[in-house]
Amino acid sequence: MNKRIVRLLMAFGIVGLSGCGQLSGAGEPDITGYVTEVEDGRILVVNPEAGKNDLGTVEEETYDAAWAGLSEDNIRVGQLVEVWFRGGTNESYPVQATAGRIKVITPSAPGNAELTEAQAIEAAIKEFEARMMIPTMAAVTGVSFDVKRDEWLVELKEAGGSEETEQEILIRDTAF
Repeated sequence: MNKRIVRLLMAFGIVGLSGCGQLSGAGEPDITGYVTEVEDGRILVVNPEAGKNDLGTVEEETYDAAWAGLSEDNIRVGQLVEVWFRGGTNESYPVQATAGRIKVITPSAPGNAELTEAQAIEAAIKEFEARMMIPTMAAVTGVSFDVKRDEWLVELKEAGGSEETEQEILIRDTAF
């Protein structure tokens, strides 16, 4: 009888501890957004929807952003992803965390486009950074494909910047 109780308690303990230190959940992702940088085993993910900065004195719009460390190398600039964090986060801006799970969201290709949405965004980010002439954190605020003109329109803004940084960048739909 005592052995049975001990086994039962051990089983409950193992089940209870198995959830500790794991992903923040199979529920909602911690961040959803476009990958705007890939470097040194981590990705920068920026949510395309702005939230107001709650610091009070800053009137600029900011975008949720996170540097997420990862062990895989198949994530590319321009991809739309959902990221679940594992463990704690460093509450800087952007947040720094370890990615426990990453789901790539692949939008359907519009019309007869040669480029994928991710390729068009990657090209637009390169152009945006060249225009800004200083290192910046880009937020993709819109992306569309014009079938008649055979070009992508990518709307970008500095993630922590002012309205003056908004730019519309046209990318010809030509495979790299």
